[in-house]
Amino acid sequence: NQQESITYHIFLKKIKMGKILLLSILVVAFTTANFSADVPVGSVYVGFGTTGSMVGYRHFVSDTFAVRGDISGFSYNKDFGSGDVDYHGKLQMLNVGFYGDFFPFDSGFFLSTGAASGKTQVKATAKPKGAGKIKLNGQEYEYSGDDFIEAKAKYNSFRPYAGIGYASKSAGWGFNANLGVIYGRANVTTRNSANLDKLPKFAENLEAERADVENKIGKYKAYPVLNLGVSYSF
Repeated sequence: NQQESITYHIFLKKIKMGKILLLSILVVAFTTANFSADVPVGSVYVGFGTTGSMVGYRHFVSDTFAVRGDISGFSYNKDFGSGDVDYHGKLQMLNVGFYGDFFPFDSGFFLSTGAASGKTQVKATAKPKGAGKIKLNGQEYEYSGDDFIEAKAKYNSFRPYAGIGYASKSAGWGFNANLGVIYGRANVTTRNSANLDKLPKFAENLEAERADVENKIGKYKAYPVLNLGVSYSF
C-alpha cells in the first residue's frame, strides 16, 4: 500500500545517506594518510554527558585524521504541561554514532562530523488537572481511571552531527571531550482509549492538542552534545 511504499523509500534514503557519509569519511581518511609512530593506533574511551553514559573506540588513520564509533544513552522521567493538558513523560535516548575527526594541529583538538542513529523519543501520558476531568483544546471531558491518552514524539533515526572536541594523541591514559549538536526532527502521534472517541469533538480536539505539541517540539531541531570522559590509547 501507499504507506508501506513511503516507509520503504524513506528506509532506502537513510541507507543512501549512511553510505554517502561513510564514503566521505573513507575518502578523507585515505587522502590524508600520513601516520607517525608517535600517534597511537587506537583509543578506547568512556564518558558521560547530555547523551547519557557513553563508550566508544577511535582509530587513528593518520596524524591528522581518525574515525570513531560510540554508543550512548539514558532515560529520564519528567512531568510537564502543554496547553490545557498535564503529562507524565519519559525521555528515552539510545544513540549509535559514527564520526570522522580531523586534527588540524599537533594538539588533541579536532573538528568532527558524522551522524547518530538510534531511538530518541518522548512518551507521555495525559493526567487530569481536576477531579476526573481533562481539558483538550479548551473543551473539558470526563476522564475516568480506565481512560488513557498517550502521546509519543519520535525523532528521525538518522541525525547529522557537527562539533569540536579534544582527544589525547599520546599512548596511555588521557582525557576526551566532545561539544556539538545533533540535528533531528520529531513526529508526534497519539492514541487513546476507545470510549473517549464517542465524546463530542474529542478526535478533533485531540488532533489540535497533538499539533500544538508537535509545533512546540518542532522548534528544537538541534540537540546539544557535551560529553566528558577518559580514554586509554595504545
